[in-house]
Amino acid sequence: MNGPYLTFFPQFCPEPINDAAWYPGFNDWDLVKRLPAQMRDRFRAQAGYYDLSVTKDIAAQLRSVANSPWPAMALYQYFFDGRFALQEVEKFILATEVPVPPFFTIWANESWSRRWIGKPREIIIKQCHSLDDRTVGAHVERQCALFTHPSYRR
Repeated sequence: MNGPYLTFFPQFCPEPINDAAWYPGFNDWDLVKRLPAQMRDRFRAQAGYYDLSVTKDIAAQLRSVANSPWPAMALYQYFFDGRFALQEVEKFILATEVPVPPFFTIWANESWSRRWIGKPREIIIKQCHSLDDRTVGAHVERQCALFTHPSYRR
């Protein structure tokens, strides 16, 4: 890709929910690799295939964001009624003592399905938006930790 665009796909790493729904070791790169070449190039990240469950890959992506012209990065948060998914970048940000680039969160609050392969009615994990006190409390606790991080932007 040319231009100032930074292609960064935080969901492209192993996830137990996907292991159960697809097969052990599945990640979204598997779907990208199956696309015809002209389409595959649209989804290929500048950093190549990476695994954001691996600390060195997370650190490399955050350095890339820090060196980009973008003022902040969007960090998608996947939380399904008490269950966090694809949370390695969040955990890294909250645990590291190394400065991270400015970020804000977006709660990706919809059900996961197989729509990317033309099967939108096949639900992988349903988002129910539970109002259970423990469920809401877990989400609020994580959000508060992120909101009070020195790099968080509003």
